Amino acid sequence: MQRLREGTYNLSVDVGTDYEVANEAVQLIDSGMRNGAGQTVVVQINLKLKGSPSAQPGLVNSTLSRIPQPARDLYQQALASSQAGNHKQAVDQLKKAILTAPEFVLALNELGMQYLQLNELDHAAESLSAALKQAPEEFIPRLNYGLVLLQQKKYAAAETELRKAIAKEELSAPAHEYRGRALIGLQQLESAEKELLRALALGGEQAASTHRYLGAVYMQMGNDAKAIAELEEYLRLQPKVKDADQIRQIIKDLSAKPPPK
Repeated sequence: MQRLREGTYNLSVDVGTDYEVANEAVQLIDSGMRNGAGQTVVVQINLKLKGSPSAQPGLVNSTLSRIPQPARDLYQQALASSQAGNHKQAVDQLKKAILTAPEFVLALNELGMQYLQLNELDHAAESLSAALKQAPEEFIPRLNYGLVLLQQKKYAAAETELRKAIAKEELSAPAHEYRGRALIGLQQLESAEKELLRALALGGEQAASTHRYLGAVYMQMGNDAKAIAELEEYLRLQPKVKDADQIRQIIKDLSAKPPPK
């Protein structure tokens, strides 16, 4: 599947008669790359032979079976509305689902992300906070909550939430990038550099936007050579970014500066 919008998708894999059908909820998260280049998401599917004992399901998936069918139907309708670009309709459908099942964590999380699409950040934060009250150990709502706080420029609160998210999923490149951005906001540049480098190590070329933020860190540190290298790499990976001309001008200005004595 290509060019899917941000949201939660239910993936079902059937590989034949010897294995049970595997179902996995997949969350697509905005990584900060808004130029339409997209990203690749790798999903790990654990296949089980029929008759073998099932693994203990995660909190979100295990509670889904207890959600009334009408609420689940509304949730699926909301995902379809979001895919069609109708985020306001998705919000209305998710609200109805949550009214039917206030403990519906997937719907609360998705409602927060729909509000984020609409730039209604206060409502987004409220929905994601409610999701975390229902499922405080879940990684995805924690990550999304941290992102919303970051968008609100509540850097200290965002850093706290993203640190908690990383404690749950240390291998998440977006979590490290978002925390790095929060640390930039807090002017903790050395710590921000470490987080962004970790995001690059985990995400590779899929973490292209991280180069942009690393460039900003190095500019603030006064390391123009590293800033230029990071910004050039960002443009190499994202040549059609909307503000490419402005970034090229920044690179030109940095290159023209006299070397430090």
